[in-house]
Amino acid sequence: MQQANDNFYILLLMATAGILLLATVPILLVIISRNRSLRQERAMQQAALEHQKALVQAIVQSQENERSYIGSELHDNIINSIMLLKLLIGKDDKPSALQLSDKLATGIRSLSHDLSPASLRLFGLQEALSELAEQLQETTHLEIDWHIDEEKAMAGLAYETTLHLYRIIQELVTNTLKYAEAQTICIHLQIKDGKLSLYYSDDGKGFDYANSRLHHNGMYNIESRLQVLQATHHFSSVPGKGMQMQVTLPLLYVQTDIHEP
Repeated sequence: MQQANDNFYILLLMATAGILLLATVPILLVIISRNRSLRQERAMQQAALEHQKALVQAIVQSQENERSYIGSELHDNIINSIMLLKLLIGKDDKPSALQLSDKLATGIRSLSHDLSPASLRLFGLQEALSELAEQLQETTHLEIDWHIDEEKAMAGLAYETTLHLYRIIQELVTNTLKYAEAQTICIHLQIKDGKLSLYYSDDGKGFDYANSRLHHNGMYNIESRLQVLQATHHFSSVPGKGMQMQVTLPLLYVQTDIHEP
C-alpha cells in the first residue's frame, strides 16, 4: 500500500514537472524569438545610423572639395592671371593683355558656372542640360543622348529641385568619365503618373556595384541629394554591360522649396 502511494506521488510529481515544462517551453521560445528580433532590430538601426553617418560625411567632404577647388582656381588661375595682366598693362603690351583678359574672363565664367549654372536659374533644366551636353561633346569623346518629356511641366519645377537633379547628373557624368571608358551617355527626364523620373545610363565597362569605390564614395553624395528630394532610385551595373540608374520622385515633393546641402 505504501509502495503504491509512493508510486502515485512520483507519477504526480513527474506529471506536474511535465506540465510545467510544456508551459515553460513556449515562453522560452517567445523570449528567444523576441531577443532575436531585438538583436535584428538593433542591427538594422545600427546599419541605418552608419549609412546616415556616411551620407553626412559625403556632404561635408563634397563641401570641402568644393572649397578646395574654388581656392585653387582663385589662387592658381585667376589671381595669377590678374597679376600677370597688371604687368602686361604696365609694359603697354596690349595684344598680350587682351589675350590674357579673354582667358581670364573664360576662367571666371567657367568657375561661376561650376558653382551655380546661370542657365539653370534663368532658363531651366533643359537649357542647362543642353549646355552641359554641348560642353561634354566639345571637350570629351562622349556622345550625349539626352531628352526631356513634358518640357512645359519641367519648366514649372522649383529651382532647388532642378539644381539637385542637375548636380546628380553632373556626379553621374563625372563617374562615367573617371571610370567607365564609355562612348555614349543617355539622359532622359519625364513626368508621368504624377511622378518625375530621371533615367541615366552609359555603355562603359561596368563594374561590380557591391564592391565598387563608386558605391562607397560617389554614390553617397548622390544619395544625400536623393534623400533631400525624398526620391527613390534603382542602380544596376555588371562588368562589361555599362551602368543604369533610375531616379523617381513624386511631384508632391518636387514643388516644395528644397535647399541644396
